[in-house]
Amino acid sequence: LKNILKLGMTFEEQARLREASGIRDKYHQNKTKIPIEERIRRHQNPSGEAKEEHRPDGTVVQTLEVKMPNGCIALVRTDITRLKNVERALRAPYDVLELRVQERTANLEQEIDEREKSQALLQNLINTIPDGFAYYDAADRLTLVNENYFNRRIEIKNSIKLGDTFEEQMAVFEKTGHHNYFVDDKELSVEERLAHHKNPHGIIEARRPDGSIVQI
Repeated sequence: LKNILKLGMTFEEQARLREASGIRDKYHQNKTKIPIEERIRRHQNPSGEAKEEHRPDGTVVQTLEVKMPNGCIALVRTDITRLKNVERALRAPYDVLELRVQERTANLEQEIDEREKSQALLQNLINTIPDGFAYYDAADRLTLVNENYFNRRIEIKNSIKLGDTFEEQMAVFEKTGHHNYFVDDKELSVEERLAHHKNPHGIIEARRPDGSIVQI
């Protein structure tokens, strides 16, 4: 290139000479090479933004063209290969971490989906139980409940939700007149019912306002 270019040549002359001599093909990959007419147009109307050229030999060159106030055009080419290599080296661990995060996120989403499906299946199964069913976790919070649990107690269904403690439910029962628990015909106080729940033993009868009796 040094031997065929001379001071005084226009950029268009240089560009067409590089094209005719095959130099453009040598220094530009097919995906980065633009038509010669477009390259001349960009030079004559520079955007002022730096452009990167990835050459077949692995080098990366940054080209900056700026039109000066007097109409002249300044062109600066900088070999930034080392800088790009450093950027890639710094980004590599981040890319690995990002990939691991994506994989972990995908696994978690799959686990959540499978858990939701299992939960739905379990809920369908306990809904087939003809009796009322409620399950409390180690923190005494309602975790599972079937539809028959609210049989003859529809008015409290909207006041009780998963995550409520049994004590919180008892407050709802007492407020709505559903706190009528007996052991051997002896009516239990709220405190006695809570104590029995925490240390269950024997059978309790729940006498509902409608006259029905449920064995717990």
